[in-house]
Amino acid sequence: MTRTVIEETRRDARFRHLLLESADEGIRGVLGEGPRQAVFYHLENRFQVRREKIPEDLENFQNGLAKIFGPGARVLARVIARRLCEKLEIPFSPRNDYDFKMYVEDCKRRYEEKRD
Repeated sequence: MTRTVIEETRRDARFRHLLLESADEGIRGVLGEGPRQAVFYHLENRFQVRREKIPEDLENFQNGLAKIFGPGARVLARVIARRLCEKLEIPFSPRNDYDFKMYVEDCKRRYEEKRD
């Protein structure tokens, strides 16, 4: 069945919303609310990555986390990806060869396949 442009736009908006929620919840879950706010402050002010632009700027978000947390950024990436999978109702499989951007792209692909 062919999806309409409106359906595609809604699906994309839903995915974006769930990705942002997952980033918020993942960082808050690992670090707490105050540090979550500090992370987003530094991402925006040091790395020019605004929270609401994360879905379009996955690579810079990933690089900013890496500069802030070093190897610990991989832990945050997995936590966020796991949360996103839960919200999309798709299984999460940890992968050592995946970075944050790859996790999100894989989630989006599987989400789109699930709905076809």
